Amino acid sequence: MVEAGRLGEVPGSGVVDLAEDQRWLLDSPSSAALFRSALALGWARDPFDRLLAAHALHRRWRLATGDRCLVQGLPAGAVLAL
Repeated sequence: MVEAGRLGEVPGSGVVDLAEDQRWLLDSPSSAALFRSALALGWARDPFDRLLAAHALHRRWRLATGDRCLVQGLPAGAVLAL
């Protein structure tokens, strides 16, 4: 995000510091479960889109995105269109 200019750097904080910040929760479902879920998403041609969508669906979370492909492919209750 920093490299893309979407997140400003916090002085004295690197990626490792951000990852270890107690305000974040690390979610780590098994890769096998995500890959199985992603296989069913044939409408998503981009492998990273498939994994993002699969993770949200696996956890029953709403995915907040402005990506048109994800907004159109995910069920209405599974996406928050930005």
